[in-house]
Amino acid sequence: MIDQISRPYYPKDERAEDERDLSEMKNDDDRRAMTQIVDFIFAETARETGLQVLLIEHAYMANDARYVDATVERWTKENGQKLIPDDWPERGE
Repeated sequence: MIDQISRPYYPKDERAEDERDLSEMKNDDDRRAMTQIVDFIFAETARETGLQVLLIEHAYMANDARYVDATVERWTKENGQKLIPDDWPERGE
């Protein structure tokens, strides 16, 4: 399980908690680094039979067909979906 590999590449701002397109990275080196990491993940999962990677990520690589095809869920403020839905009971309820 890998969590937010893009975090170091985005400045802290009010949208930090929602999904962002890779094109929003201002620095080409940052985009290139993120792309290299994702390329590595895809290469390793292709090389190792049965290897599964869970990537929880704010960046969305809309221009990478592999990434789009591998995306199972998109939890965004825009679509209202969340990892933990609002209607889940609180502990002790």
